[in-house]
This record gives sequence, structure tokens and C-alpha cells, in this order.
Amino acid sequence: MSGYHTGSLYLRDPQGLISQFYHYPPNRNEIFPQPGDTDWKFHTATKTLPVGSAPGTWGLFEMNVTDRAENFKTHDFTETITFSVLE
Repeated sequence: MSGYHTGSLYLRDPQGLISQFYHYPPNRNEIFPQPGDTDWKFHTATKTLPVGSAPGTWGLFEMNVTDRAENFKTHDFTETITFSVLE
């Protein structure tokens, strides 16, 4: 078994609250990878923050990536990546 299964992103809003979002690629529930699933590629995920989200500077503080064999890697971005939400 091989291939990307799940990504999770943890965002910290300007008030210090944490929100978690997931990224699920196509074919993630297949037991064995489909042709092309094991090829190296970039995955892009776009998440729209809910209405009423706090304006200001948000930060990506952690990202977890899991493969089909349930191996995982945690990346810590505390105080490294930020973005702004305008009112």
C-alpha cells in the first residue's frame, strides 16, 4: 500500500482559537492505489473560511500528512506562515 491518504491543516485565528480542516484526495478509500496514485505530484487544497471568521492575521501552525499505510508526518509551522483576512 502506498499513496497519499489524508491531509489535515490546523489554523490559528487572530484570537488564538484553533480550527482544523481536512484535505481528501480522490481514490483515498481504495485499499490499493489506482494507476497514477503513487506518482509524485503536488496537491492543492483551497478552504473558504466560514462567514463571521475573525478578521486579521491567521496562521497555519501545523499540517499532518498520512499515507494509505497510516504512516504520517507532522510539520510544525508555528509563527512561520500567516495570512490576513480582510473585513
